Amino acid sequence: MTSPESLPDLDEIRGRYGRIAADLDRRVGMVRRLDWNSMTPCEDWSTRDLLAHVVDTHRKVFAALTDSPADDVTDHEDVVAAWREANANVAGALNDDVQALFPVRFFGNEAEFAVLVGNLLCTDMLIHTWDLCQAAGLEDTLDEAGVEHAFALLKSFGDSIRAPGAFGPEIPAPAGASVQDQLMMYAGRKVIGYD
Repeated sequence: MTSPESLPDLDEIRGRYGRIAADLDRRVGMVRRLDWNSMTPCEDWSTRDLLAHVVDTHRKVFAALTDSPADDVTDHEDVVAAWREANANVAGALNDDVQALFPVRFFGNEAEFAVLVGNLLCTDMLIHTWDLCQAAGLEDTLDEAGVEHAFALLKSFGDSIRAPGAFGPEIPAPAGASVQDQLMMYAGRKVIGYD
């Protein structure tokens, strides 16, 4: 049985997820029609592809609650509507204590649903919000607590995050770089101003 001391801090995770999702949703609402075809810092991904990836990841995490398959976003699907539905589904489950604390398996590991959301989904959304901002020319300031959590999480995995299809090589951050810029460079993103 899980001891109270080892339970995830649901209020903190709910707050962090809510802020990061709201930041992404606000930026999604600002993307101009032509910018959905703009290329992002993620190799071979347009802005639409990037949001579809965020949706697919949300759907897979949500499906872990029932150990069921999740459909990927199709080429003909309204990706903005799909994002908002996936976000609502995850937020709804996260706000239910039973579902939030339900143990799920993902990539061969088991953790409470809330932990999976707080680690995987929050980090995925945060970094891809920045990517979307670069592609669509939007202001890219991210949630400060989310950035700190994501940076600590990624560093804890070391070079295992640099598998094919994941993160590129780390770009060394110069002294004085903000934590957000350090995170993005750790994740292999080129940040303007550090050339």
